Amino acid sequence: MSHIMCRECHHLVSEGAKTCPRCGISWPGRTEDADGWADGWIVKYRGALLLAIILFGLELAWFRHEITQLAGPPIPGLARAVDSFPGYRSLDRGLWLGARLHDRQSRAYVGRVTSLNCPDPTPWGHPWRCAEVEFVDGHREWIRQQVGAQRYLAKLER
Repeated sequence: MSHIMCRECHHLVSEGAKTCPRCGISWPGRTEDADGWADGWIVKYRGALLLAIILFGLELAWFRHEITQLAGPPIPGLARAVDSFPGYRSLDRGLWLGARLHDRQSRAYVGRVTSLNCPDPTPWGHPWRCAEVEFVDGHREWIRQQVGAQRYLAKLER
């Protein structure tokens, strides 16, 4: 059987000894960090590790918030006041095929929605929440729903 130094008195004892014959300490061959935690790198850097984990969690939360801002519906608490345009509906509340679009300022007819199937990829890189509009002058253009909501109103057909 091999020998090892006693952790207390530093004399050679058997590796399997339950007590040191010289100083009487129990398990003289076992070190304090036998499981890797007592004096290991995790204990030395636990403050930095905890800070890194917290910052990583905050970064994920911020990233998720930014993604929902780009792709999701507007946050109800931050949304502007409800549009009060009789006979029209804001594009914030949805868009439908064939909707007649009118300018938000002058209520003049500008065109109609011809497609809701966004190309893949769209010119701005996000394949969702867009529509193709055929304008009065005959040209067609893909618009984001958020941009369209700021410029146009949809005529309610009854």
